[in-house]
Amino acid sequence: MPFFDETGRPYKEALEAGFTAMRLVSERAETVRAGVSLVNWAREVAAARATLSEADISSATFESLWTAEQDFINAVRVELGLATMARQP
Repeated sequence: MPFFDETGRPYKEALEAGFTAMRLVSERAETVRAGVSLVNWAREVAAARATLSEADISSATFESLWTAEQDFINAVRVELGLATMARQP
């Protein structure tokens, strides 16, 4: 897991660019809200990773990140007129 120093900067830039692009093209507020949640949890993991090893970050933090990811995927799928998907293990 990268954190946002010299090593993590490319990841942060890609995260922010993707987030901005998503906001530009999304028509539904729910998609934007889901994107905001996903980006916030990614930042939370990166902030924790700055001081902790991956093993020391709580499983609840990762679970929240994966839940936010699934919520975002489903929000985008709805926006595209597709059925939602159950989270895959």
